[in-house]
Amino acid sequence: MRAALPFAAFLVLAHAVAAADPPLFSCEPSTHDFGEVDPSQPRQHVFAIRNTGGSPLAIEKIHAACGCTTFQWDPRQKIPPGGVAMLPVSLSLAGRQGLQEKTIALQTNDPSNRRPVLALRATVSKRLEVDPPVLVLRRETPGGPIEGEVGVRSPARKKLAPSEPKSQSGLLEISTAPADAGGFTLTARLKGELAPGAHPDRVTIQTGDRDNPVLEIETLVSIAGDFAVVPSVCRLTGTGPATRSFLVKAADGRPFEIEGVELPDPAMRWTSASAGQSARRITVSNILSRPSLDGKNISIRVAGTPARTLEVPIHGSPHSGHTDPQD
Repeated sequence: MRAALPFAAFLVLAHAVAAADPPLFSCEPSTHDFGEVDPSQPRQHVFAIRNTGGSPLAIEKIHAACGCTTFQWDPRQKIPPGGVAMLPVSLSLAGRQGLQEKTIALQTNDPSNRRPVLALRATVSKRLEVDPPVLVLRRETPGGPIEGEVGVRSPARKKLAPSEPKSQSGLLEISTAPADAGGFTLTARLKGELAPGAHPDRVTIQTGDRDNPVLEIETLVSIAGDFAVVPSVCRLTGTGPATRSFLVKAADGRPFEIEGVELPDPAMRWTSASAGQSARRITVSNILSRPSLDGKNISIRVAGTPARTLEVPIHGSPHSGHTDPQD
C-alpha cells in the first residue's frame, strides 16, 4: 500500500501539470477558398494543424459534413508541443453550381477548443468554356478549305442547345455538332474571298444555357498569300552585269507553272527551273546597273485562273547612290 502511494502521487502530479499546461489547437486560416473553379476536377488542400500548448494534442475524431469532402488522418497520431501536422482534404464539386461551402468538424483533447471546425469554400464557374479560346480559321491541307473549330461546354456539364450562329463579317459558314458532357463543337468555314493577312472576326451563337444565353467567340481568319518570292527585292551592287535568282513558292503546296517574266530592260534574260513540287527558281541575268532601273520591277506571272503577277522591285543601282547588298 505504501509503494502505491508514490505512483498515485505521480499520476496526480502529471494530471496537475497537464491541466496547468494543456494542448492548444491552432489552424490558421481555418477556411480555405478555392475561388472560381471548374467542377470537373476535384480540388485539394492541406490544412496545417499546430499545437501551441504544452501537452500532446490529439485529433480524436474527424467528420465531414458532406460526402463530397474526403480527408486523410491517422487518429493514433499525436502532435507534440510546438509541433505541426498536415491534414490533406479533397473536395469534389461535380454537378454543383454557384457558391459552395463544406465543413469538417474535429474533436480534440484541447480543453479550450474541443470541437474546432474547418471549412472549404469554392464558387463553381457558370461561364461556358471555349477550347481553344480563339477560333482560328486557316488552310490545313493544300487546296483544302479555310476553316477552324472550337469546343464549347458548361463546367456544370449541362446540355447545351446551340442555335442561330452568325459571324460579324457575314463571310463564315458555321455549323455545330454535339460533343461530350453536353457540349458542342462549332466549325466555321470561309465562304467569301479575303486578301492575304490576318482578319479579326467574331462569332455569336445562342447556347440554350440560362446563365449564358449568348456566347461570343473571338475569331481570326488567317489567309496565307498564294505565292511568295524570296528574296522579295532585287538589290544591285557593283557596275558590271549581274545575275540574280528568285525562289517562287506556293503557300498551299500545289504545283504551278511560270507563264512569263516581264523585265524592265530588253538586255536582261530570264530562265525558270523546278525547285520542287510547289516551287520554281527564276534566274535573271545580264542585269546592267543603270540609274533608270532603280525602282523598276521584275514582274513574274504565275499561270492559273486567275493569273497572279508577283512584283520584285529593283533597288541599289550604284549610279543612284544605293549600295545595299543582295538579300
